[in-house]
Order: sequence, then C-alpha cells, then structure tokens
Amino acid sequence: MILRCAPLLLLALLVGSCGGVAAEPVARPGSDPGGPVCAVVLPPAKKGPESTAWGVEQPPKVNPPSSLLVVHATLDLERPRAELERVIAQRVAEGSRDGGMAGRIDYTVDRGDLQIRSKGGKLVIAAPLFAHAKACKGSSCYARCDPELRLTASVPLTLRSDYSFSPSEVHLEVVRGCVIKALGFMRIDVTPMLMGGLDRERARIAKEIDRRLPDLRADVERFWQSAVAPRPLPGGGCLLPRPTALVLVPGDDSATSVRLRLGVTLRPELRAQCGDVPAAPPLPRLGAPRKVPMEGTVHLVQRLTEHLPDLGKLGPVDLGPATARLHAEGHPAHFVVHLEGETCGTVMVGAGSMDLDPAGRTAMLSNLRLGPGEQERLRAVDLDPALLLGAIGSGRMALPLTAEGLRQLAPAMGAGLSTEELQVEPRFARIVPVGATWEDGGVVVQFEIHGHIDIHAR
Repeated sequence: MILRCAPLLLLALLVGSCGGVAAEPVARPGSDPGGPVCAVVLPPAKKGPESTAWGVEQPPKVNPPSSLLVVHATLDLERPRAELERVIAQRVAEGSRDGGMAGRIDYTVDRGDLQIRSKGGKLVIAAPLFAHAKACKGSSCYARCDPELRLTASVPLTLRSDYSFSPSEVHLEVVRGCVIKALGFMRIDVTPMLMGGLDRERARIAKEIDRRLPDLRADVERFWQSAVAPRPLPGGGCLLPRPTALVLVPGDDSATSVRLRLGVTLRPELRAQCGDVPAAPPLPRLGAPRKVPMEGTVHLVQRLTEHLPDLGKLGPVDLGPATARLHAEGHPAHFVVHLEGETCGTVMVGAGSMDLDPAGRTAMLSNLRLGPGEQERLRAVDLDPALLLGAIGSGRMALPLTAEGLRQLAPAMGAGLSTEELQVEPRFARIVPVGATWEDGGVVVQFEIHGHIDIHAR
C-alpha cells in the first residue's frame, strides 16, 4: 500500500489521502479553473554550499543601548504640612534668664502657621515666631517688649544612597529685636537671651522634623517591585522591564508639592509570553546625583518566535508561465520555499535583512537572493526569478504589538502600576519603529519610545 502511494507524496498537500479526492487545482487569474496541477515541475536541485558561502550571513546579535526611563514624581505637601502642624507644639519655648541689674527676663515664644515648599533642591519648612519678653524683679514686672523671629528648617531633596533623607537643619533669624529700658538709664537687648534659650528647642524641632519625614525607601521599594515584575499585556505578550540602576534629582521649585525626577536605566523587552523569566533584581543603591533630562528614550525590543512570513496568505503567485502557492520554512539566512499548484518544486532562498513598513505594523524579508544554481533551475522551466523574489519580499509578518498598539496600551499600563497611594500615567510623546532583524530564536523588532512617566502621590 505504501509503495503504491509513494508517487503521490509530491502532491500530499493537494490530495486528501491515497485513493482520496484531489483538491481543486490552483489557477492563474483568467486561466481555466480546471487547469493542470504541477504543469511545471522544477528540475532536481543540486546540493549547494552553505548559506555563508553564497553571501547570506546572520546579522549580529541585537544589543540596543541602555534605555533611560524618566519618571516625574510629585508629592503634595498639604498632608506633611498638616502632620507637622500637629506634632510641633504652638508654644516653642518658655523660660527665664538672668538680666543682671535689670533683674529677671521672663519670655515665651509661640509659633505661627507652618509654611512648607520645595526650593533650590530642598524641602523648606518655615514659621514666624512671636516672642513676649518681660523684665521683672520679684513678682513685679516693669518693662516688656515683643520681638519677632523666624524659624526655617531645610531638608536636602538629594537623597543618600540608601534612599534616606539627610538630617534637617534648623535656623533662626531675628525679624524684630527687643530692647528693654531698665532703671531709667539701662537699655538691655534681650534678643541674644531669646536666641540662647531657643538653641535647645532648635535641636528638638530638627529631630521632630526628621522623625516625620516619609520613608521614601519603602515607597521606592514597593514601586520597584511592581515596576520590575514581568507584566502580561492585554491581547497577549509579556513586558520585561529589566531595570539596572536608579538616580534621583530634585525637580522644579513649587509652593504646593515636592517634585523629583527619577532616572531609571533599563533594557526592556517584549516577549510572546512571560513563561520562565529571571527573578526580579533587588532595589539597587541610589546612584550618585547627575543630570536627568525632562524626557527619556526607551529602546524596546520585541522578540517573536516566528522566523518567516506566511507566504500562503499571498494566494497564487504569477511566476510567468504558471502560478504557484508559496510556503516557506527554515531560517531567513537559508530557507526553503515550496511551490505548489501549477508549479511544483522547492527553491533555496536567503534574506540578507528585514524591513518594517513605515507604520511599524508588519515586518518583511529584504535583500533576497537565490541559492547557488536556483536561478538556472527556474529559468530552465521559463519561470521568472525576479517574480518569485518579489513575491517572497511582499510577504508580511504582522507584529503582535505595534507602535500604535503601544500608544493605546499606555493608559492600561499606568492603571496596572497605580495603587491607592500612587497614580501612574505614562506620557509618550513619540513611539518610533526602528527596524527588524532576526536571531536564532526568531525575529527581533526594535522601537524607540520618547517621553516620561508621571507619578503622583495621592
């Protein structure tokens, strides 16, 4: 039975089974629909040299430059201001100092409303201090004045390598001094006494501010673990961010918020599925401060498991005297094209490169050439080699994720990274398809994404 069926193996794709009913023959437009199957058969191929011997080599491995993802982080200051208002007492200081011949100087110092803003790369907390001083002897007070001071605390927004704040610094300045007349002829400046009495309070206030500063490491750690995790994408595919380093610099001055710019160095990649991926790297130490631009460039690599376009979607291809349906298998550098229908046989072809259409929706083989002796085989049966190569070059591989698809995914990606405390919004100004090539594992497509991500702490 097997021997009886052997001559028909060449027609396996057109015949259902040995003794079955033949499929409808493929005909050129305008020709007889009942035209012959395998009317043109290519002569046998001679064993040729490897693809590298006829000038088709695999391109170098894709190694895009490191990407810089820029994150604009904004923290509203109303909540920390209200917290500091709650924990820093209204009565800042109270006491007595020896006034010498003037007797005893009693004083109280109360603070006004706190003001908090970011300025010059620092978090600045300020409040007016209203003092009341009296010169007393025994239980009788005979002179008084009301000096005014100003308290200013500053915290550098350039974090240390462990994501902690440097200690705050608290300064006092005199806005309006205080001089008391005593015994009719003495003038006593009580301002230095007040400043001395406030020294201990200044250190206490600095410690209170430091205790109330947010634990940014915990926030960054949570964001890092969420951001570096492989993320399945709507419609299929998996995004691997693969970050390697972080740097953080203060942003613009603001009276209502702290603005920081975070530069994330990464090598992102899109894969067909998440599957087995490397474990997420731990949060690295914060890099030394350096300039972080307002916008970053991300070089995104999309890896496809396919190597070749589906040429069968082209339908019957006109090759001169006959048509053929095409089917390709193998590797772009050295693949086999099966001709089926009116024309039968196999042809060895190599592609020197791949191209993307201008919109970045599909990839195609380019710089095609026939294997050694293949042109002669085609011409021997009057088939046009240029028509065959042109048909192969018109085959398209649809990309699972295109530039437009990335734009449409941005809101969903932001929502997936957002939490109750953080609102994340990608803002991509441009997404540019750069090119396509192949590696052993499949086709590789590269995009450039220009823009930044906004993060707002709720």
